[in-house]
Amino acid sequence: MTTYCTDLIAEQIRQGNGVCLLWPGRLTGFGVSCAIRRKNPYTTALGDSMASYELVNPLPVPLLNGIRDISLFTASKDKGTFRRFFRTMRTDVFHVHTLQGLPVEALEVCRELGVRTVFTTHDFFGICPTVSLKNHGGPCVDDHHCSDCYRCNHEALTRTNLMLIQSDAYRRLKDSLFIRRMRRANNNKIGGSEPEEETVPDMDGLGVAHAVEYQSLRAYYMRMFGLFDLVLGNSSLTLKTFLRYVKPRNSRVLNVTHQAVTDRRSLHVAHEILQIGYLGPRMDSKGYFMLRNACDVVAGVHPGTFQLKVFFRQGEGERDYLVSGDPYTYDDLSEVMDGLDVLVVPSTRFETFGFTALEGMSFGVPVIVSASAGAADLVENGCNGMVVEPTIQALAEAIERFVERPETVAEISSVICRSFHVLTMREHAENLEGIYLELIDEGHERSYKC
Repeated sequence: MTTYCTDLIAEQIRQGNGVCLLWPGRLTGFGVSCAIRRKNPYTTALGDSMASYELVNPLPVPLLNGIRDISLFTASKDKGTFRRFFRTMRTDVFHVHTLQGLPVEALEVCRELGVRTVFTTHDFFGICPTVSLKNHGGPCVDDHHCSDCYRCNHEALTRTNLMLIQSDAYRRLKDSLFIRRMRRANNNKIGGSEPEEETVPDMDGLGVAHAVEYQSLRAYYMRMFGLFDLVLGNSSLTLKTFLRYVKPRNSRVLNVTHQAVTDRRSLHVAHEILQIGYLGPRMDSKGYFMLRNACDVVAGVHPGTFQLKVFFRQGEGERDYLVSGDPYTYDDLSEVMDGLDVLVVPSTRFETFGFTALEGMSFGVPVIVSASAGAADLVENGCNGMVVEPTIQALAEAIERFVERPETVAEISSVICRSFHVLTMREHAENLEGIYLELIDEGHERSYKC
């Protein structure tokens, strides 16, 4: 999300717009007071610079850890801070990319001042405190009116830890090797390594007892969603999921991209040994273990016919088909894609979009995408790729199709090269500007009628 946001802002500035970055910063307490302070300009890895403002003492930012103390995340904040900021900045549009740290008062002030508001769904925070909308290891399709939420959030950060991760000291140290390792270990714990039976103790009674609290938390965010002039789903799956809970004023789908995505399509023809790529981490939530199990099935029937390339080293060499490599960077992406015949995005849980499929198709690589991934929007099933259910059997059957008919690689790649449109950040920013202008015009018409 951060890459998308900063790439978008940089492109919007290049197109002549005045844009600044507002982000949740130091947590100095849990009271009503807050402030917005100008910071040194934020500079991206590509050297783009943008004005940066810190929201001091925002609501807490739980990251991926969930929410336990509901009152901390629904506390009132001073409207005057936001009123002064939006007036000083002469804001036309307030585009929100995460609700974490943002109080509802900021959106209420926007409505008072006539500032148009847009929200882009990059994750499921707001309808799910843990961001991922997972339940008992799988997609959360029914939380039983929030009675399951306590089970998912019972190990959320304490007040002390929330203060710590939003402190100046943590910000200075967060890129140190020690803190990076701690974050990686925490994220692996959240995302899941090897799939295994859950060992969380029975909490059904506690879940029911705390359901009302989580219902009030969701109601707080529903109030926020109701204040946005427009909710943009970064995929059809994401928007459809949000609409199960939210009734926004207006909504539409607008797929996202990033600056490194350019049109580099070329025809891919299958290697003698089929080269299958997985570019994600070694995590159950990303579908790695389901993919590995599917490959076990195919290898049992067609041994020696394919290789699965992964870009982490975790001692998985006991499988003959598995080739482990070092993590790659965007500078390496061309070389990585040139070596692949098929790219797999096997998400087992709801994934709002993800750039992997888009990146692969921008090089002309056929993709197999889980129906649980928002990137399925890009795929015409059977034409420029395959969309499969997130099961071992469905994934194995899709891989087997390429193994048994290697010419399928060239057939699908040629369709991508011929008809797939590679969305660039320039085009995306232009599309967004058109949306902003529509909202501003609607606001002017409404004011005139009043």
